[in-house]
Amino acid sequence: MSLASRLLVPALMVVAGACSSSPTDPRTYLGDGLRATVAPPTLSLSNESGSRILYFVVERDMAARALFCYCGLPSMEPSGEAIVAYSQIPGFDLVDDPVALIYWGPPLAGEPGRIDTAHIKWLAVDL
Repeated sequence: MSLASRLLVPALMVVAGACSSSPTDPRTYLGDGLRATVAPPTLSLSNESGSRILYFVVERDMAARALFCYCGLPSMEPSGEAIVAYSQIPGFDLVDDPVALIYWGPPLAGEPGRIDTAHIKWLAVDL
């Protein structure tokens, strides 16, 4: 096998592998107690923790420019699931390559609709 063939065959395999998945194929991301599955045009969230969590989702560039209230947030019970349409993600329609930031955490003691910001977690997912 010539040197050119030995270099070309692996390169073609890499290109073929890169082209084998579609941007619409579901992709799963794991956070500490949260599973996020990207399946355009929705983002599916699964609470894999043993506790109720509050969450919110925002596009990365929007998060850099805005302040958010950490109260009145949607919640998920243990093993619960939520589906978030891309159109519901603040800032999704303002950028070409959106990245969703998912924030979640336990409710603040005595205030069940307010996230405990001392224990907030986050995960970035490509949409």
